[in-house]
Amino acid sequence: MKLKYWLKNQEVVNFGDYISEYLRGKLAIDVDKNSNDFTNLFLLGSVLDEYSLFLNSAPDNSESVNITWGCGVRSDEKTLADSETALFFGVRGPRSAKALNLSSENIIGDPGLLLPLFYIPNQTQEKHTLIVPHFLDTRSDEEIVSAHGNGEILRPKISPKDDYFLEMVDKIANAKFVFAGALHAAVVACAYGIPFGFLDAPVIDTPIKWNDFAESIGIKALFHKSLEGAINWYHEIALQIAKPSVLIPFLYAPFVFDKKALDNFDSGSTKVDVSQVLDLQRTFAINLQKLLHLRDKAIAEKLIIFRERDELERTAEGLRRERDELERTAEGLRRERDELERTAEGLRRERDELERTAESLTRERDELALEVEELNRRILSILTSKSWRYTRIFRLF
Repeated sequence: MKLKYWLKNQEVVNFGDYISEYLRGKLAIDVDKNSNDFTNLFLLGSVLDEYSLFLNSAPDNSESVNITWGCGVRSDEKTLADSETALFFGVRGPRSAKALNLSSENIIGDPGLLLPLFYIPNQTQEKHTLIVPHFLDTRSDEEIVSAHGNGEILRPKISPKDDYFLEMVDKIANAKFVFAGALHAAVVACAYGIPFGFLDAPVIDTPIKWNDFAESIGIKALFHKSLEGAINWYHEIALQIAKPSVLIPFLYAPFVFDKKALDNFDSGSTKVDVSQVLDLQRTFAINLQKLLHLRDKAIAEKLIIFRERDELERTAEGLRRERDELERTAEGLRRERDELERTAEGLRRERDELERTAESLTRERDELALEVEELNRRILSILTSKSWRYTRIFRLF
């Protein structure tokens, strides 16, 4: 499997997306070893839409399977509900479950909530109010403070190393309040029990993901322009927050992690019964077998489909060639037809000319016939007249 997240392998990454990398290391997930493996693993993030998954498909799009764990949708559209290229092993929240036609049992929460199992933050004496804008928020620190209130600006842009990631975790876990324009600033604050609020920035990235996470912990997402309003809101809803059990995500894990990772479970700020987790190894194995079976079935079915597609494309290409040949033949026949029509038109003109000539000759013939008839009458008349005179002469003799 290949671990996937936004901006992976870039010089600067997003704090929230790097949680995937950190969890991969802590859980010792076996990924990124086979460069020809087009099975992708998404541990968190709003990646459940056709476009995001398409970007991570195999070059020929023939053997790609996208496995997701604790991820969320980007819209309410049910475009992936019947997907054959994505396998969902738990989702972030109720909105994602509904969009994918999954039961509430598949809601495992955001995996960022698992951080206290693996990391105890360094404590500091000073507690600051943090404003964490979105990764793509282009406003200056001064503009953000002026618009939303007096707080320390903490940008979620970090170098892709655990030290930089944990430094930001420390700042959030030691904050007095976290005003989050980046969702995972709120997720991590919630994980460590730090008060948080949702920042009403000029542009709110993927609004459904905020509602998805908020509903997964038993509250409604409400965005605030002012820091004061966000703090007052948190005091009103603090007792309603109910984080999912940290064991639930592992019930739906699509991977088996190194048993050494279990040693970390009761060293964090959240205590977990390791024996319970050990019992889950059987479930992990079943999930993995299910995964492999589904993946192999999906790949086999896709290969059949792609072979059929290739055969159809070859047939279509043959038909296109035949069509082109028929079109060329038809074009030749059309040219012959046009030539014959031009010849016929010429012959019609010649026929019409001949008919006019014949008509003229007929008139001339008729006129000559009349003239001949007139001459015959005159001759007959002359002959008749002379015969009478000759008869009289003969009688005289």
